[in-house]
Amino acid sequence: MEIKKQDKRVRYTKLFLKEALITLMQDKPVSQIKVTEICQAAEINRATFYSYYTDPMDLLATVEQEVIDNINMYLQSFDYQENPSDMLVMLTKILEYIEQNEKLCLILLGGNGNPDFQRRITMIIREGFVKDYQTKKAMDPSVAEYVYTYIASGSFSLILKWLEEERRIPLPQMAEMVVRLSNGAGL
Repeated sequence: MEIKKQDKRVRYTKLFLKEALITLMQDKPVSQIKVTEICQAAEINRATFYSYYTDPMDLLATVEQEVIDNINMYLQSFDYQENPSDMLVMLTKILEYIEQNEKLCLILLGGNGNPDFQRRITMIIREGFVKDYQTKKAMDPSVAEYVYTYIASGSFSLILKWLEEERRIPLPQMAEMVVRLSNGAGL
């Protein structure tokens, strides 16, 4: 029974640290955030912080990996490899996750986020997309990679704008817009 209490306390402590980091990242990038600031915001001492993380970047990497894992779990019911043409369903699922985690995603995808995070997110669906373009559009694999990079960058910009404007466009309409624009970008 003592172990469960400790596990619960550890989970809460880590949650407070993550929330403190995200709050601080609203104003500045993680590279400018000190462990002391995170600890003060989370009301946790430095020794506790260092028992879980080595520095703010380590904490951010944990947060980012959780988002990637959650998106992957969210998409488990959708097999892009088997049904790559149903991009609308997949994108709708991703947007649903982003909408449910709006504050976090806005920070991670925004100017104070880690640019490598966007690349890691795009890798989730890259392989299926490139194969689809190679097969259906008879596209050279290297060209398909360029097209995918172009589409992914544009999609991230649209999604970030959608979040910044507090989702003025309804989610289904946003998903359709991204898919239509993506399909128009193919060669």
